[in-house]
Amino acid sequence: MSADYQQLTEGARTLIIDYITQNIGANLTTVAQSVGYPEMTLENPVEYFVYPKPHGYRPPCVFVLAQGTDFRTRDIKANMINALDTFKVVLLAEDQDADTLTYKVDRYASALHMTLSLADIYSTNNKLHIKIVVKSLEYSDIYQRTKDNETGGNFCKSVVLTCDVEHYEGF
Repeated sequence: MSADYQQLTEGARTLIIDYITQNIGANLTTVAQSVGYPEMTLENPVEYFVYPKPHGYRPPCVFVLAQGTDFRTRDIKANMINALDTFKVVLLAEDQDADTLTYKVDRYASALHMTLSLADIYSTNNKLHIKIVVKSLEYSDIYQRTKDNETGGNFCKSVVLTCDVEHYEGF
Protein backbone atom coordinates (compact mmCIF):
# COMPACT_ATOMS: atom_id res chain seq x y z
CA MET A 1 0.00 0.00 0.00
CA SER A 2 1.44 3.37 -0.97
CA ALA A 3 1.79 6.25 1.46
CA ASP A 4 -0.84 8.31 -0.37
CA TYR A 5 -3.56 5.63 -0.32
CA GLN A 6 -6.93 7.14 0.56
CA GLN A 7 -9.32 4.88 2.43
CA LEU A 8 -12.43 6.86 1.45
CA THR A 9 -15.66 4.82 1.71
CA GLU A 10 -13.98 1.56 2.69
CA GLY A 11 -12.21 3.16 5.64
CA ALA A 12 -15.35 4.92 6.89
CA ARG A 13 -17.44 1.75 6.55
CA THR A 14 -14.83 -0.31 8.43
CA LEU A 15 -14.80 2.23 11.28
CA ILE A 16 -18.61 2.14 11.47
CA ILE A 17 -18.77 -1.66 11.57
CA ASP A 18 -16.02 -1.87 14.20
CA TYR A 19 -17.71 0.81 16.30
CA ILE A 20 -21.10 -0.94 16.19
CA THR A 21 -19.46 -4.27 17.04
CA GLN A 22 -17.69 -2.78 20.06
CA ASN A 23 -20.63 -0.76 21.44
CA ILE A 24 -23.95 -2.34 20.50
CA GLY A 25 -23.92 -4.91 23.30
CA ALA A 26 -23.85 -2.34 26.10
CA ASN A 27 -26.59 -0.28 24.42
CA LEU A 28 -28.78 -3.36 23.89
CA THR A 29 -28.42 -4.08 27.62
CA THR A 30 -29.37 -0.49 28.48
CA VAL A 31 -32.47 -0.66 26.28
CA ALA A 32 -33.49 -4.08 27.67
CA GLN A 33 -33.15 -2.83 31.25
CA SER A 34 -35.01 0.42 30.54
CA VAL A 35 -38.06 -1.13 28.86
CA GLY A 36 -39.79 -3.80 30.89
CA TYR A 37 -42.75 -5.03 28.89
CA PRO A 38 -42.81 -7.15 26.91
CA GLU A 39 -39.68 -8.92 28.09
CA MET A 40 -37.46 -10.27 25.34
CA THR A 41 -33.88 -11.13 24.59
CA LEU A 42 -31.95 -8.77 22.35
CA GLU A 43 -29.00 -10.64 20.90
CA ASN A 44 -25.94 -8.90 19.53
CA PRO A 45 -25.94 -8.90 15.73
CA VAL A 46 -24.24 -12.08 14.56
CA GLU A 47 -23.17 -10.96 11.09
CA TYR A 48 -22.23 -7.74 9.30
CA PHE A 49 -22.53 -7.21 5.54
CA VAL A 50 -21.37 -4.51 3.14
CA TYR A 51 -23.72 -5.42 0.28
CA PRO A 52 -27.53 -5.46 0.17
CA LYS A 53 -28.63 -9.03 -0.67
CA PRO A 54 -26.49 -11.73 0.89
CA HIS A 55 -27.67 -15.31 0.88
CA GLY A 56 -27.80 -17.39 4.04
CA TYR A 57 -27.70 -14.56 6.57
CA ARG A 58 -28.42 -15.19 10.25
CA PRO A 59 -30.54 -12.52 11.98
CA PRO A 60 -30.08 -10.33 13.80
CA CYS A 61 -27.64 -8.95 11.27
CA VAL A 62 -26.43 -5.54 10.17
CA PHE A 63 -25.82 -4.19 6.68
CA VAL A 64 -23.65 -1.07 6.31
CA LEU A 65 -24.36 0.24 2.82
CA ALA A 66 -22.52 3.20 1.30
CA GLN A 67 -24.80 5.52 -0.67
CA GLY A 68 -22.33 8.15 -1.88
CA THR A 69 -19.71 10.75 -1.08
CA ASP A 70 -19.74 14.52 -1.61
CA PHE A 71 -16.12 15.67 -1.79
CA ARG A 72 -17.10 19.29 -1.24
CA THR A 73 -15.09 20.68 -4.10
CA ARG A 74 -15.33 24.17 -2.59
CA ASP A 75 -12.68 22.95 -0.12
CA ILE A 76 -10.36 21.75 -2.89
CA LYS A 77 -7.37 23.73 -1.57
CA ALA A 78 -7.28 21.78 1.67
CA ASN A 79 -4.45 19.33 2.38
CA MET A 80 -6.96 16.71 3.43
CA ILE A 81 -10.22 15.15 2.36
CA ASN A 82 -13.19 16.95 3.86
CA ALA A 83 -16.17 14.98 2.57
CA LEU A 84 -19.70 14.03 3.47
CA ASP A 85 -20.48 10.31 3.13
CA THR A 86 -24.00 8.92 3.25
CA PHE A 87 -24.57 5.44 4.66
CA LYS A 88 -27.61 3.32 5.34
CA VAL A 89 -27.21 1.08 8.37
CA VAL A 90 -29.82 -1.68 8.27
CA LEU A 91 -30.64 -4.08 11.06
CA LEU A 92 -32.67 -7.16 10.13
CA ALA A 93 -34.36 -9.22 12.84
CA GLU A 94 -36.80 -12.10 12.91
CA ASP A 95 -39.14 -13.74 15.38
CA GLN A 96 -41.93 -16.32 15.40
CA ASP A 97 -44.42 -13.69 16.62
CA ALA A 98 -45.11 -10.50 14.62
CA ASP A 99 -45.99 -8.40 17.71
CA THR A 100 -42.80 -9.41 19.52
CA LEU A 101 -40.81 -8.70 16.36
CA THR A 102 -42.20 -5.18 16.16
CA TYR A 103 -41.08 -4.39 19.71
CA LYS A 104 -37.74 -6.10 19.10
CA VAL A 105 -36.98 -3.98 16.01
CA ASP A 106 -38.01 -0.81 17.88
CA ARG A 107 -35.49 -1.69 20.58
CA TYR A 108 -32.75 -2.53 18.11
CA ALA A 109 -33.40 0.85 16.46
CA SER A 110 -33.03 2.57 19.82
CA ALA A 111 -29.76 0.76 20.59
CA LEU A 112 -28.33 1.47 17.13
CA HIS A 113 -29.31 5.12 17.41
CA MET A 114 -27.63 5.32 20.84
CA THR A 115 -24.53 3.70 19.33
CA LEU A 116 -24.20 5.82 16.20
CA SER A 117 -25.75 9.21 16.99
CA LEU A 118 -23.00 11.84 17.14
CA ALA A 119 -20.28 9.17 17.29
CA ASP A 120 -16.82 10.66 16.82
CA ILE A 121 -14.45 7.91 15.61
CA TYR A 122 -10.75 7.88 14.71
CA SER A 123 -8.75 5.20 12.92
CA THR A 124 -5.94 3.61 14.93
CA ASN A 125 -3.34 5.70 13.07
CA ASN A 126 -5.47 8.89 13.39
CA LYS A 127 -5.32 9.41 9.61
CA LEU A 128 -9.09 8.97 9.22
CA HIS A 129 -11.67 10.71 11.39
CA ILE A 130 -15.45 10.41 11.02
CA LYS A 131 -18.41 11.97 12.80
CA ILE A 132 -21.82 10.32 12.41
CA VAL A 133 -25.18 12.09 12.37
CA VAL A 134 -28.22 9.82 12.26
CA LYS A 135 -30.66 11.62 9.98
CA SER A 136 -33.66 9.28 9.97
CA LEU A 137 -35.15 5.89 10.80
CA GLU A 138 -37.28 3.94 8.37
CA TYR A 139 -39.01 0.64 9.14
CA SER A 140 -39.87 -2.11 6.68
CA ASP A 141 -43.14 -3.96 6.58
CA ILE A 142 -43.28 -7.33 8.30
CA TYR A 143 -42.93 -10.30 6.00
CA GLN A 144 -42.56 -14.06 6.43
CA ARG A 145 -39.32 -15.78 5.62
CA THR A 146 -40.11 -19.22 4.27
CA LYS A 147 -38.15 -22.07 2.77
CA ASP A 148 -39.01 -23.47 -0.66
CA ASN A 149 -42.78 -23.99 -0.99
CA GLU A 150 -43.38 -24.00 2.78
CA THR A 151 -46.06 -22.08 4.58
CA GLY A 152 -45.41 -20.27 7.83
CA GLY A 153 -41.87 -19.46 8.86
CA ASN A 154 -40.43 -16.69 10.97
CA PHE A 155 -41.51 -13.10 10.57
CA CYS A 156 -38.85 -10.59 9.45
CA LYS A 157 -38.60 -6.83 9.81
CA SER A 158 -35.82 -4.31 9.38
CA VAL A 159 -34.97 -0.78 10.38
CA VAL A 160 -32.83 1.54 8.28
CA LEU A 161 -30.80 4.35 9.84
CA THR A 162 -29.77 6.93 7.27
CA CYS A 163 -26.53 8.52 8.40
CA ASP A 164 -24.51 11.51 7.25
CA VAL A 165 -20.86 10.87 8.00
CA GLU A 166 -18.44 13.78 8.15
CA HIS A 167 -15.25 12.33 6.67
CA TYR A 168 -11.82 13.86 7.36
CA GLU A 169 -8.77 12.12 5.98
CA GLY A 170 -5.22 13.39 5.72
CA PHE A 171 -3.15 13.11 2.58
